[in-house]
Amino acid sequence: MTEPTNPVASFIGWLYDSLVWLGNHSQSYLLGFMRWIFGVELFMAGMGHLTHIPSFTDFFVSLKIPFPAENAWLVGFTETFGGLLLAFGLLSRLICIPLTINFIVAFLTTEQKGIQEIFSSFSTDDFCADTAFPYLATAVVVLIFGPGALSLDYLICLWRKKEWRGPRL
Repeated sequence: MTEPTNPVASFIGWLYDSLVWLGNHSQSYLLGFMRWIFGVELFMAGMGHLTHIPSFTDFFVSLKIPFPAENAWLVGFTETFGGLLLAFGLLSRLICIPLTINFIVAFLTTEQKGIQEIFSSFSTDDFCADTAFPYLATAVVVLIFGPGALSLDYLICLWRKKEWRGPRL
């Protein structure tokens, strides 16, 4: 394709190419930022659940979740170690599978009103306002796009001399 002779069209083409270049080169930084912020928060929430297991179990009993004590321990460990692994970008895609399941179950058990509003009035206010929403979104984004180059997964890939199949720096 030939370059346009119109200077305005050339400038718009250059501006668009620059925007694409900037977006492509900032993916790893955004993924690293998301992983770190939500991974640390998830780690702290999981530690809070594990250190207050009786009250967390009572909460599960109030939601009528089967095996409340066992599920409280499972959620606590998943959030604690999942958050730690997510923050450092180690086994990122693998750990995002149980994290995604964890937060989908959290939505199904606590956000019935928000889920009903999505389908009845197309309102996402309650669904997106839930505290589990950013964690679910981060887990899904990392599951799909990978951890980015600012991760231990990337360093292990370099050490093993394998081809990296994710966003680069």
